[in-house]
Amino acid sequence: RPSRPAARPPPAARSMGAWGKLSLAVAVAGRALGETVSFTNIDPIATQSLQQQYRFFVRDNGPRPHTLEIDLRPDHGDDKANLEALILPEKELWDTIDQHHFCGLSGERGQLVLKKGSPNVIRYQIAKGGQAATFDLKGGSGAYALMLSNCGNVDSKVIGKVGLKSLHGYLPAHDLPKRTLYGVLALVYFAMAVAWGIPATNWWNQLFVVQKHIALVTVVGVAECLAYFVLYELENVSGEFHWVCFLLAAFPSVYKVLLCFRALIAPALSDDLSGDEEGCSHMILSV
Repeated sequence: RPSRPAARPPPAARSMGAWGKLSLAVAVAGRALGETVSFTNIDPIATQSLQQQYRFFVRDNGPRPHTLEIDLRPDHGDDKANLEALILPEKELWDTIDQHHFCGLSGERGQLVLKKGSPNVIRYQIAKGGQAATFDLKGGSGAYALMLSNCGNVDSKVIGKVGLKSLHGYLPAHDLPKRTLYGVLALVYFAMAVAWGIPATNWWNQLFVVQKHIALVTVVGVAECLAYFVLYELENVSGEFHWVCFLLAAFPSVYKVLLCFRALIAPALSDDLSGDEEGCSHMILSV
């Protein structure tokens, strides 16, 4: 599958503070789950820690902001874990978070403390029985970090999901042009299949192997590009990754490469093209 995130590396970790440890780890959230991050099999958030779970790439499309949908909760509803989700531009990360005392000083410990407020920072309290919330992302284009903090006294696991919806849908900004590209390529392959395939059917028994494979490659190319277009369209609408559609797109991709290799190698290895002049002329024409 073309390029869904897969996992993206976090910024370089800074020094450890006296009152807590700052660990930046990337949770594998499956490539391109659109721009929806599902928390199902991640490790528990350690006490007195702050972790980066995902990186969103945002492209500002105009005055209307992107929509951030958050629905997170503790796995077992432990009240001793003070969990919070934080979304902010990565360029403001270290200006906003105090890597030495992000869980506060000795008299403030138990909640996430920021060095300064910012209109581009979104905070969401993760609690038992919490409600899903929707926020407007107003920080403009760039990379945004999704952070999870645990300033409580016990480790806790988080379940739920976080989704970023743009004007066009859930597709990340870097994947949106791919949907259009595969749609255009599907039309191009279809035109080639018609232009080559219809005349080829009248002479099929007299065609060389490479000529037959050109017709097959165009047909397989239509199926491949159409499947990828549908895959990206479904991700854009739902924000979820569809494995069945991905497999239906991946199989034609592999098969098309095999056809291309066979079209070039099979004539060269054919027994009837081994040494006589007629065979050599056939090989030249087929290549």
